[in-house]
Amino acid sequence: MLGEALSSSAFVVLGIAFVIEALDRFRLNALLSTAIVALAVGFFAATDQEKILPGLVLLAGGTVAAAIIALLYRSRGFLAAWIAGMAFGWLNTALALRSLDDPDLLRTSNLLVTLVVAIAIAGAYGVGRRLMRKPVMSQPAPATHV
Repeated sequence: MLGEALSSSAFVVLGIAFVIEALDRFRLNALLSTAIVALAVGFFAATDQEKILPGLVLLAGGTVAAAIIALLYRSRGFLAAWIAGMAFGWLNTALALRSLDDPDLLRTSNLLVTLVVAIAIAGAYGVGRRLMRKPVMSQPAPATHV
């Protein structure tokens, strides 16, 4: 289960990066290319459902996750996008395991949720540390007299 989430998130993020780079090559607006990628990933996330209502939930979740991953890829690079994709995959797996009412799978689900929360805390710490850093005051240039 963990390996599947790791490998599938890597391939999803690679696909998102490839499509973003291809759309950027055609000079498509960044917002439009992000929306295209997000909707495409959302539709792929919902294709394995037999009913429309669970599919809509996965469509919305996949679309939001893909938009976040695309924005992270654009601003922070592949590693940050892959970590976000991995957290999304683990969270999906954790929620699926909870629905099976098995105590062993519930423990695995709790572990996955703990990993996702730890990743979120680490990300919030990194962002908060950068925002709390005081700006460096620049020294004024010395005046020259001619």
